[in-house]
Amino acid sequence: MMKSFRLLILFPLMMTILLNGCGAKEEHASPKRLKVGIMLSNDGLGDQSYSDGAFAGLTKARDELGIELDYRELADLESFDQGLTELVDEKCDLIVGLGFAVKESLENVAEQFPEQQFILIDDASELPNVASLTFKEDEGSFLVGVLPAEQMRKGSVIGQSSHPGAAAQGTR
Repeated sequence: MMKSFRLLILFPLMMTILLNGCGAKEEHASPKRLKVGIMLSNDGLGDQSYSDGAFAGLTKARDELGIELDYRELADLESFDQGLTELVDEKCDLIVGLGFAVKESLENVAEQFPEQQFILIDDASELPNVASLTFKEDEGSFLVGVLPAEQMRKGSVIGQSSHPGAAAQGTR
């Protein structure tokens, strides 16, 4: 009786294992890679600043996280609008507009493609499909101002700036 009871329990278990092992393998679709496009600032690559820094970050994300990367430079185009529209046409999941100079064009293109997601760096937009990233420039400038302030306290002046950004922060 005990032997038939074991067979009754073990037989369905063994059949399940055998049938699962003999079945056709399911092919798992590889996850879709995120495609990010960036419209670089006026100066483009080689500026040793804004564009190079943003591009280096996206290149690192490509190498370490497996995103796809596409970019446009103003020097190769007629306008920011053209570059942003090309990135939409390339089916980018996310399009980054780098710098306040891109804002008007980015908003124009974002209104034409309301389903497309955008990020505007260094300015703000109220459009629902545009996320804005701004910086507290005055906080970084404070740290840069510590050195000249310390030098002035000691009786020497390093230099001064008449840059509009300095005037906006009250440091002239």
